[in-house]
Amino acid sequence: MYKEFTARGENIRPEDLLNHEFSDILSENKVADAIFADSSFNNAIGVAGTTIKTPVVMELFKNKAVSKWLRSIIGESASVLIVYRSNKSPEVYIKDEKI
Repeated sequence: MYKEFTARGENIRPEDLLNHEFSDILSENKVADAIFADSSFNNAIGVAGTTIKTPVVMELFKNKAVSKWLRSIIGESASVLIVYRSNKSPEVYIKDEKI
């Protein structure tokens, strides 16, 4: 039996998934932008720490080197979170690991 999924019909959001998976890291920040890594809705890539909601993830994928690197991580079926903090370099987390 087939089940139809539509973007408007689903209540799951990639931001909510990442906020849940990285709750210990995101004590003061919330995910500002995120997309699902694939159609399984089990993994996502997102950015936290920005002051406003902007399409940061899509902009990251426009850079060929960054896109290739992110796709290699996502290919391992992992959620990725990039956190921007004041006066620091961006931090990248895969599930509960910092890289």
